[in-house]
Amino acid sequence: MPRPEVRPATGRTLDEGTVAVEVRDGVVTLRGHVPEPRLVPVVVGLCQGVDGVVAVDAHLAAAGAG
Repeated sequence: MPRPEVRPATGRTLDEGTVAVEVRDGVVTLRGHVPEPRLVPVVVGLCQGVDGVVAVDAHLAAAGAG
């Protein structure tokens, strides 16, 4: 069965492996990069909307930034 794609509100897909996700006791930690800076709050918001998530700790940067 193919893995589902994550399509943020922008309609763009995030390439597999660009964002690592760890969940512990309802706290989601995100590490990696997204294609554009404006997608960081979109990804965080998607995580916050998941039942059981109590906090999101985002360590994300735009690809090519830095």
